[in-house]
Amino acid sequence: MRAVLSPLVVAIGAMFISVSAQSQTSKPSVLQHPKKVYVDSVRNRLFWPLEKEVFVRLAESADKSSPSYLLSTEEDKPGAPQGIKLDMSGRQTLRWLNAITKDTVHLRFNADGDPPKCELKMNDAPSFKSTGYITRATDSDKGTQPEALQSPKLFYGKGLVCEITSEDKHSGVEAVYASVNNAEYKQVFGKHAFDAEKEYTVSYYSVDHVGNACEPQTSSFVVDLTPPTTVASVDGIGPDSICSQSQVVKIHSSDALSGVKESFYRIDNDIKFSSCKGFIPLRNLSDGKHTIFFYSVDNVGNAEEPKSITVAIDNIAPVPEIFFGGDLYGDPDKVEYISTRTKMRVEAKDNLSGIRKIEYSVDGGVYQEYTQPVSF
Repeated sequence: MRAVLSPLVVAIGAMFISVSAQSQTSKPSVLQHPKKVYVDSVRNRLFWPLEKEVFVRLAESADKSSPSYLLSTEEDKPGAPQGIKLDMSGRQTLRWLNAITKDTVHLRFNADGDPPKCELKMNDAPSFKSTGYITRATDSDKGTQPEALQSPKLFYGKGLVCEITSEDKHSGVEAVYASVNNAEYKQVFGKHAFDAEKEYTVSYYSVDHVGNACEPQTSSFVVDLTPPTTVASVDGIGPDSICSQSQVVKIHSSDALSGVKESFYRIDNDIKFSSCKGFIPLRNLSDGKHTIFFYSVDNVGNAEEPKSITVAIDNIAPVPEIFFGGDLYGDPDKVEYISTRTKMRVEAKDNLSGIRKIEYSVDGGVYQEYTQPVSF
């Protein structure tokens, strides 16, 4: 018998079963789908499972209750009639030829031995596939710190919606089945949102109208809904630090799942955030207090709320002043004369960070720390 291909495509969306059940350790077993004959009453077509043998009966009328008689391939031989074994899927034909009039009658049906095809579609969420290493943390001192993974992983962010599409070129798709985290297979419809942060393993397959089931496919992925955590410091000093333009604000960011993608910052009233690689330079800041805002984003688009640190830039040196107590005479040439009874007192003022210490030198000698008035 010759078969003529008559394709039929059906797409079925799948809504996943509840994922609240705890994961099983063993893989789920595929359900039993016995082979059966399917009649498509809309298109007036009959679909026969390829594995089933075909037997032909002669009936006295089209009435289902009328007597019918099973035909045999071997006459005058006792025993059960032999069925016809079909060899390929597609359009099949039983042909009767009138030897006198040459009129031909074709009795048609369709053999189906091909399983459907399935595809899991992940929509509406950013994704990231690791290549074996993920940047778990960034640090200005240590640089990026990749963490080795046993195998690449697929991560999705917020808004993940999944559906299974299936198509069959003969009898059509009857049902789609899915298992989440090794739970039992169940028939599924529509779409499903994965809105809980965890790792998922989705197994799925479909079956056509005559009982052909495709091999289950499996997809594993991680839903990451948590943004990174970022902290800032200035040379180990906490918030409200006073520093110079030569210093930097160190940025340390970490993320437990998809990893840190990038960190951003802006200063004071800047409109836009700029990218930074572990530190924020202060060389262009003017004297005074400044507020630095910063945050990080992971590889699936989770962004933390901006945080801030306040720093004060002090690039103006202290101003020292000398005072003499006791004998003192100043001439018109601005030369001051003192006696051995005179004591020199030194004071200094600073506009922001304050005075840490005062040092003085006499006649070009070695500088020494000033702690109290000095006599000469």
